[in-house]
Amino acid sequence: MTGLDWMTNALCREVGVELFFPNQGGESAAMNAVAKGVCDACSARVDCLEYAMRTETGSRRGGRHGVWGGTTPEDRDKIASERARQRRKERKRERVV
Repeated sequence: MTGLDWMTNALCREVGVELFFPNQGGESAAMNAVAKGVCDACSARVDCLEYAMRTETGSRRGGRHGVWGGTTPEDRDKIASERARQRRKERKRERVV
């Protein structure tokens, strides 16, 4: 799929958006778990996650919101950190060669 075509097949279209963007508080953890369950069954999960990783701004400062591709903002912060670590490793390897 290209662009945002994946959104057409996303299961979240069949569920209320508030499930994926809960308010902060005690109920958000339970809602995140339910949202992640919807994502687990969704064929658009990978595209959704990559969309969020490309378009969200910032991290650890409130730039990430909601459940995207089966991940919470905290999950995506970890993914972004790991990807940055991998890029640094690759650049270092390239300089050695």
